[in-house]
Amino acid sequence: MHKLKSKIIFISFIAAVPLLSQSNSEIFYDVCPFECCQFGKWIIEDSISVYLNEGDTDSNIFLLVENDTVIAETGNLHFLQVGKVVVLKQIYSYQPQDTLIAYYCDEEEYLVSHKGKNSYVQVFWPIFYSEEEETEENYLREIEKREYFGKMIQRPKTVWWVWIKSKKGEGWIALENKIPYCFNIKEKIKGMDGCG
Repeated sequence: MHKLKSKIIFISFIAAVPLLSQSNSEIFYDVCPFECCQFGKWIIEDSISVYLNEGDTDSNIFLLVENDTVIAETGNLHFLQVGKVVVLKQIYSYQPQDTLIAYYCDEEEYLVSHKGKNSYVQVFWPIFYSEEEETEENYLREIEKREYFGKMIQRPKTVWWVWIKSKKGEGWIALENKIPYCFNIKEKIKGMDGCG
């Protein structure tokens, strides 16, 4: 599991981030969506379906099984639902009641957007790794421990479509992210995490 660690609050404004599709505002192209993520040689440890068409789970063409080796060349992050964070206290250029669109984290910073301006921010809202933990009681308990400047009111939901090549053929695999803070999939794959 790839999780965020709490750090001193810092916002880094950037001029260049992965571009949103011009035709579909819910896709980031050519991204590896977590710290130490890498394309290249992967070894499959679970059965994974391969699809002919990106985004189409009805286009199954073959099955990868344990110990199959693939070359992952690129990946596109599809948002079934973007995250939303409401600002509770002023922080840098953000004002109380501003709502930020929250996409995903990269190297322990979260990519957010506000009024068309993208930036990576270190998380300034309480982190809950499961929806069961995300209760008002737990939220109030967290803000008693330390000062927070925001609250996530909608969790992002994403599927990472990765283009692979193997001895069996080539196509797309769909890897669904199970958590809102970095990246965790149910499938076991060696080689995608460069940190081991």
